[in-house]
Amino acid sequence: MLLNLLNEWERSQTGLTQLQKRQAIDALDPASAPLQDAATLQQRLTQLLKQWAALPNRQAAEAHERIQSLEDELEQASQKLQEDPLTGALNRRGLDVAFARDMSRAERQHQPLSVALLDLDHFKRINDAYGHDLGDEVLRSLVQLTRRLMRPTDGIARMGGEEFMLLPDADANRAWGVIDRLLEAFCHQRVMHQGSGQRVAATFSAGIAQWCVGEDFAGLYQRADTALLAAKQAGRQRLMHAAPCTKSDKPHA
Repeated sequence: MLLNLLNEWERSQTGLTQLQKRQAIDALDPASAPLQDAATLQQRLTQLLKQWAALPNRQAAEAHERIQSLEDELEQASQKLQEDPLTGALNRRGLDVAFARDMSRAERQHQPLSVALLDLDHFKRINDAYGHDLGDEVLRSLVQLTRRLMRPTDGIARMGGEEFMLLPDADANRAWGVIDRLLEAFCHQRVMHQGSGQRVAATFSAGIAQWCVGEDFAGLYQRADTALLAAKQAGRQRLMHAAPCTKSDKPHA
């Protein structure tokens, strides 16, 4: 477009110059056709100048739109890198980002932070009896139910297989209430097996640990995992609190 404007500018400017020379030589009548043509050319030149002046702004706007589009695409790609492709929950990369953010906020605002480590009970039996497609649907149904029952700020991540970690923005006692309601709802939920039409139920066990100031993720995970194992050994389909921090630091309250 810029080249077209330049070419048209040159043609119009040349035509106007030629007409001005004729007027000087021939003393043209103001009403004559050449001078009418000159007025037309002058008008066109004025229009071209306006277009020329607007061109940088338009190009800047187009560039801004393109940059915004690329930034949106980059944001979407970044989110995909932090998502588990099967369930849409956070993956381990996304969990690292979410935990670091929540830990920083909890420390800065002196607010509690807990994690709940969930593991589906007898999940292998579901896969063996009904196939992996139904097993996958059970995993997705847990994530969807969690997002309906919990707050948007309460993240859920798939650690691998049938193990998930939740990040309730609360102390251990309140987190217990949240996960207990989730367990009750999940136990009553059914997933349809397409082959037989049978409605399949599943349950989970969970260990809940409250973060201590100065505690790293590995230490927090270990405490939650130990509590989860205790829940499994106690009969499954239940929750267990983690042991208190062994550090000198105390949980944020």
